[in-house]
Amino acid sequence: MVIKKNFKLCGHTTENKMNIPIEMVNYTKSDVEKKYTGWNIEKFTQEEVVLSKEIEANCDSHYVLKIEEEKLKIYNQITKDKCNYIDEINIQLELLPSLELAELEHGIEVYGEEELNNLVENYTS
Repeated sequence: MVIKKNFKLCGHTTENKMNIPIEMVNYTKSDVEKKYTGWNIEKFTQEEVVLSKEIEANCDSHYVLKIEEEKLKIYNQITKDKCNYIDEINIQLELLPSLELAELEHGIEVYGEEELNNLVENYTS
């Protein structure tokens, strides 16, 4: 079984391959349509089921690093206006240059864990 998510805001697509759940082994295409309302069935064979969906959001690889409540916090950026809190970084903000503080007050957007880790490492080194 393949679950495809097409993220409209960032243009990325994720694919998650998994074994068909045991309770779905004898499902018909109609059964799958009922269970996965709102999903498109791209392929339905005995060997493979491919479902896809367009999502009005960014994929999980978009982050925002931002100062809030005098702490440096990491958020997963779902949309421009909605973020989910992930973690906070313990640093002394007063040691940062004023330009970097201003950028962090506004929020710095990054894509991918590697870029996020590099940015966090810059602030903690």
